[in-house]
Amino acid sequence: MLNAQDMKMSIDFRERGVEISPTLYGLFFEEINFAGDGGLYAELIRNRSFEDSSNYDYWTKEAPSGTRVSIKNITSGLLNKAQKHALKMTVTDASEQLPAGISNEGYWGINAVEGRTYKLSFFAKSTAEKNFKLKVGLQKSDGTSMGESDMEISLTNEWNRYTATITATGNEPKAKFVLLSETPGTIYLDMVSLFPPTFNDRDNGCRPELAKLLADINPSFIRFPGGCFVEGYSKAVGFKWKKSIGPIEEREQIPGHWGYPNTNGLGFHEYLQLCEDLNAEPLYVVNVGIWHGGCVDYNNIGEYIQDALDAIEYANGDANSEYGALRIANGHPEPFNLKYIEIGNENYNFNMGNNSDQSDHYPERYAQFYKAIKGKYPYMQIIGNVESWGTDNPTWRNENPVDILDEHYYRAPSWFASQYNKYNSYSRAGAKIYAGEYSANSGDCGNGNLKSALGEAIYMCGMENNSDIVSMSSYAPIFRNDNSWQWAVDMIHFNSSDHYCTPTYYTQKLFSNNIGNRIIKWKEEFSNAESNEGSIGLGSWNTTVEYDDVKITDTEGNVLFSDEFNDAGNWTAGNGTWVVTNGTYKQTAIGENCTSATVKTFSGDYNYEVKARKTSGDEGFLIMYGREDANNYTWLNLGGWGNSKHGVERCVDGTKTTLATASGSIQNNRWYNIRIEVRGNSASCYLDDQFLFSYTIDEKPVYSTVSLDEATGEAFIKLVNFTSKPSASQINLSGFKSVSEATVTSMSSDDVFAENSMDKPENVVPKTETVNIDNNTIDYVVPGYSINIIKLKLEGVEDESTETPEALPQPEATYSFDNEGTTDDSGKFTGKTVGDASIQAIEGDNALFIGSKAGYFDMGQEIGKEVISKLSDFTITMDVYMSADNNLSSLGNFLLTSSSMSNVSVSTSNNVEYIFLSAKNLGYTINDNSYSTQQTVGHNMGLPSMQWYNITYTQKQGEGSLYLNGKLVGTGENMKSPSEFTSELKFNYLGHSCWTQDSDVKNTYIDNVRIYSKAVSADQVPLLFEGLEERNEKMSVYEALRAINIDGLDHVTGDISLPTQSHGFNVNWTSSDNSIISPDGTVTLPQEEPFKAEVTLTATIIFNGKSYTKEFKAQVYNDPALSISSTESHDEGLKVSVNGDRATIYSDKNETVDIFDTNGRIIKTVKATTAGTTFEMPKGSYIVKNKKFTIL
Repeated sequence: MLNAQDMKMSIDFRERGVEISPTLYGLFFEEINFAGDGGLYAELIRNRSFEDSSNYDYWTKEAPSGTRVSIKNITSGLLNKAQKHALKMTVTDASEQLPAGISNEGYWGINAVEGRTYKLSFFAKSTAEKNFKLKVGLQKSDGTSMGESDMEISLTNEWNRYTATITATGNEPKAKFVLLSETPGTIYLDMVSLFPPTFNDRDNGCRPELAKLLADINPSFIRFPGGCFVEGYSKAVGFKWKKSIGPIEEREQIPGHWGYPNTNGLGFHEYLQLCEDLNAEPLYVVNVGIWHGGCVDYNNIGEYIQDALDAIEYANGDANSEYGALRIANGHPEPFNLKYIEIGNENYNFNMGNNSDQSDHYPERYAQFYKAIKGKYPYMQIIGNVESWGTDNPTWRNENPVDILDEHYYRAPSWFASQYNKYNSYSRAGAKIYAGEYSANSGDCGNGNLKSALGEAIYMCGMENNSDIVSMSSYAPIFRNDNSWQWAVDMIHFNSSDHYCTPTYYTQKLFSNNIGNRIIKWKEEFSNAESNEGSIGLGSWNTTVEYDDVKITDTEGNVLFSDEFNDAGNWTAGNGTWVVTNGTYKQTAIGENCTSATVKTFSGDYNYEVKARKTSGDEGFLIMYGREDANNYTWLNLGGWGNSKHGVERCVDGTKTTLATASGSIQNNRWYNIRIEVRGNSASCYLDDQFLFSYTIDEKPVYSTVSLDEATGEAFIKLVNFTSKPSASQINLSGFKSVSEATVTSMSSDDVFAENSMDKPENVVPKTETVNIDNNTIDYVVPGYSINIIKLKLEGVEDESTETPEALPQPEATYSFDNEGTTDDSGKFTGKTVGDASIQAIEGDNALFIGSKAGYFDMGQEIGKEVISKLSDFTITMDVYMSADNNLSSLGNFLLTSSSMSNVSVSTSNNVEYIFLSAKNLGYTINDNSYSTQQTVGHNMGLPSMQWYNITYTQKQGEGSLYLNGKLVGTGENMKSPSEFTSELKFNYLGHSCWTQDSDVKNTYIDNVRIYSKAVSADQVPLLFEGLEERNEKMSVYEALRAINIDGLDHVTGDISLPTQSHGFNVNWTSSDNSIISPDGTVTLPQEEPFKAEVTLTATIIFNGKSYTKEFKAQVYNDPALSISSTESHDEGLKVSVNGDRATIYSDKNETVDIFDTNGRIIKTVKATTAGTTFEMPKGSYIVKNKKFTIL
């Protein structure tokens, strides 16, 4: 017998759910809270290059009695253009016994650790050549040495770099660095840098203990460098990656967005290197020309787009590219393999026209970035912004293709606890979701307490269960320096020498390190779901109202409670002014959250009815039920949100969550009849007997997710208890032979507000113990306020339970284009390519290619007459690959059209009949009269580009269903059928519209077009695109090989450049004759007659164990060198005479002759005659008919 809070779970490991994204859990790093400078970035000197201000902040004179020191910030005679200041230090009366100079306190102290060696470097010069003896080291605040080194340096009036090491002789968390001179004189200093040992021993690297905390999370990606840090508060302040690479002395410091200077020491290269060291994918956020308070015109953002392209080239380019070569010069020969890029940060909110919320014309900006990036790097996954605040349901409100959408949520713990099912209803087609910034950092979150972690853990369980749509997530922010911060709630707190982690950190670590690759379906049963017991209530918000005839009845109509308001004895008023007048209950104050609730409580199933009238104010009515107290209730909000819509809000611990909404408003001085039908945790709402919406409050004591690593047999059961009551749980397991290991890791406390601190860093931390399994059953008491992960090592896991769908019917028509002709596969219907449309071979597959110049495929009239016009119940399906340069905001973009007319315009649209599939707002449309009456089953997003997608539309008995890669993305009712048309469908196209004003798709592939006279079932739809994943692999390689082009191969006389990368793939080269052209492009000219050779060069890309190749023919010539000024060279009747800067060419044949430069490029074409043609040429060497002449 289960108790009130108990749970029973049944888990069959054969019942597999969705695949879990391998990038589900990652990190988001932003330079905020001194997270980088003074934190993760290991530099110990603060204001190392004297750029923080016009003064010498954080530097102090060290002048013992009897000595003098003067220091001054200077702005001339600087180290380089990146530096705007340097320090002039003049020491007087110093000696070996009394050295004098300067000290630096670091970032609230420098952590001296006994035995640790620190690397010092600085640039220095003097007014003239002079030798100086220096003493550099670490000291306590009272001057006690904690380790020092002696330096003898020879200074000149030129800047030079000097280095030393310092080994600490003791421990002192607040040490200072000193640079003291025993020699009187003037020293100019810049870029004074001190580094401890770094993570992975990287130069200019990271603080080891902080970087290890990140590594321990095992992140799959890192998003960087922000956040608002990307934009800054002015154009000059935003992150500029090109200023953050190379030697640190050549990096220009920027003011920084969060109130402190940023050295750019932790720069673009270091971010990429950190990702590599943590085995995490880099995710780079780019500026779209917007900053906080301003923007550049969206039509003039070319520099920002080019900057993004250059960043990708730096990360991924080879030695033949400008920025790839720069990366190699900076010490990283191999590419960093950047695949993810986000276009803007929080730049798509509400005010696209005035930039008041950093959103100026974001869709237009995004489209330009998308086209440029996908055009050059089609493998890049592009992430778009959605609303970052003001809604719990952000959306992509434009038609541009997008791979991933970035949602941000900063809410209270209870809000996150209510979002377990948030992603259940998201469309599975189109863009994936990235929860890029989220944190339970408001309400009763404390400094990042256990309650915050519990709420986040429930949200994370929901994301994990829905990882087929939520592909990435990252908490924000990570770090906080406890000496100074701008954001209070963070994962990791630190100072110069110590740190502690919040419960949120441990939650992130637990979830990321304990996850499989497949969700396992489970069944759960609670002995007693959370009761809906509570009082009912009435209210208003900045509105005066009156209520009458309150009635509660059971489901059989029996009256449980009623009040006609002879008095207010049944009610307890809260905020507002509540009075009974003339048999109504009035609230007469204009104020927020004015409520009154009954003394009596209700539970179970009942109907709640009331009459209401608004007399003045901004909004409407608040009808409350299930009220426990002022912070816990559910209310129907009629005319809320500025009298713009109706909704239901659930308030838990003072935090409201919207459960349902519908558009609508409330009028003044009109009586309304309101009814709520409560059925346990579900309810339906009505206004004047008109249905508004239904909803379910899904609150339970324990929230779960179960996953399996199919490769290792490890299984993970995550259980989160948001309540104070322990839950005795019985977990029944099946679908395997045995369990070899079983543990549970639990983090809990009796105090939900418990926190960690520097003094108590392990107040709330996970603890692991073994779990007993008896007859494949686990009996485990889930502690109150706890996060638990049961980890099992399963042996002999059985295969997934699957059901084979019924085979597909025979199609009425199929265009696979594999016959390389223009007929369908049966040969029955003959079509033709029009314009620049063609049938192309793509790595073993053929497809129709729609070019960029008004091309399309005409399927002919017969298919319209014999197939399409007869469709009643039917299926139309095709595979489509679109380039990035299609404008899906334009009308048209039809993929398939069948119409009774062509060249349709608005004026001729009456009585036209047609169907079409469109890439714009991906959908199927049918029309049997005029444009205004057409019916559409669509998806609120354009077809994504640079990948093969299957589009399928099925219709059965008027019920239409649209699928994208097997995912249902749209439905329609009472759809008409082509069989109802009265006109002949004469015009049947692929890639072309029947409307004159429409844009057509371009640079698009269409394949496997099939038309069935039967509606295939949902189970059969996946059979329509089998092999699509492999085809996408082939297509990505095909595009990479197609992008490889080598100029001048028809006349090679010197070394050639062979690209080693294309579209993110490594390219390997082989040569048919290594003695002439080696695989690295080195050319050895043929030494024997006829002094020319043909060589086949083969580019090979290996992907998933398969090799893909492209061949190039190179013609190599050894042209005899003739350096002449006034002599002649002859070749088969051809003669060239050179005189100064003029050449005359003669020919017995009166022929047209090409003149090449020595790289084999044609630079001039000349008509050679017996009389001779004279032309001017600049000085240099040229080739005519395989012989070289030189104008000296």
